[in-house]
Amino acid sequence: MDGTRLSRCFTFGHFELYPEVCQLYHRGSRLTACHPQQAAFLAILAETPGVMVSKNEIASRLWPNETPSKNRLNALASAAWGILGDDNPLKRKYFAAAGREGYCFVCSVEHIDHEESKHNGLAEKAYRAGKHCLDNRQESSLLQATSLFKKALAHNPSHVLAWVGLADAYIMLGIHCVDVPAEAFRKARAAAQSAIRIRPAMPEALVSLAWVELCYDRNWPAAQVGFQISLEKKPGYAFAHNGRALLQLAMGRADDTVVSIENARKLSPLSSPLNALLCHSLYLSRRFADAERAGLKAILSDPDSCIAHASLAHALLKVGRQEDAMHHFEEARRLSSDSKVYLGFWAYACALSGRPEEARQALQRLLSFSSRDYVPSYFVALIHLGFDQVDDCIMWLNRACDERSHWVIFLNSDPIFDDVRSDLGFQRLLKKI
Repeated sequence: MDGTRLSRCFTFGHFELYPEVCQLYHRGSRLTACHPQQAAFLAILAETPGVMVSKNEIASRLWPNETPSKNRLNALASAAWGILGDDNPLKRKYFAAAGREGYCFVCSVEHIDHEESKHNGLAEKAYRAGKHCLDNRQESSLLQATSLFKKALAHNPSHVLAWVGLADAYIMLGIHCVDVPAEAFRKARAAAQSAIRIRPAMPEALVSLAWVELCYDRNWPAAQVGFQISLEKKPGYAFAHNGRALLQLAMGRADDTVVSIENARKLSPLSSPLNALLCHSLYLSRRFADAERAGLKAILSDPDSCIAHASLAHALLKVGRQEDAMHHFEEARRLSSDSKVYLGFWAYACALSGRPEEARQALQRLLSFSSRDYVPSYFVALIHLGFDQVDDCIMWLNRACDERSHWVIFLNSDPIFDDVRSDLGFQRLLKKI
């Protein structure tokens, strides 16, 4: 039977009861042994679980034009217990006799309106598709994830995980420079707070807020508390370990970052972004040979991962393999369809590798976004760094800091900036952050 065509359903244990047609299902299969009158009897009790229904009321509803014998209702109840497998009179699981007066449902019952159930099913389908796109963490898939989470919420505004998914999608859109940080993280905070209004202290929503506090507010103590509380409640949440890794990086604890990313990978071993981020965290801890090995493994598992190609390229630059590094920066740029992040990394490498004209063209392209889109100042700064234009680099990094770009978190640890760490302007910038 297609239950979605009926208006109501009562579910309890592994049973589904359809009162309109007086049918009982167990684990999705109809119990043909259940007489319609037995199902109707159960439906009367299931309407008000925890409340005694008198025998007189039950009898008047089941036999409105008759005066049944005293034993008829008792026999009906006994048959219903048998159908449910609820044969222990000392410990009833579903419904029990309330003395001689009536009967009472003693287990929890969920009342489902099937029009609502249909919308819930569509919401869940959109949510799962959005989660798949979000886990990819590439610009086009993040935009698709945002659309799918909104679709899920249009079907069911109380789908709490869809609110969390939407918050995390906005966080990633801010990180990937698709949206202005102020807008992206504002929307992320609002979505996470919507989830918390539905389910207070929800660990996943607390993690989303901790990411906002880390990346945008730069309130690192608050972020640390958020990640800690969430991991105590849900230690198997990979995105919390991922966030804590970024916090540790911001605090200059690159070795701890590697441990946290490893913990995240153990919980989600097939995650292409987490495999790539292991490479990047090893690079940030200056374990370049280990980073190279991890990057090659990440690309082997997912050759289309922009994050993996870019992370490996950074490590290859540090071991002096510029030609190989350029190949992987170009792959990241191609696979991302010239997203700002990977275009910026590629242009930096071009400036560094004696390809100045290509770097200048990319710089002009990034700057041209100003009339219609967000210009990520961090990547403009990076290209100037590739040209060894330190003053211009620091000027643009200050702009990135004022934009509250999450990318400035890397200044404390990224080997890219080792040659300018002694510059007074860079030191002031670190204090500002």
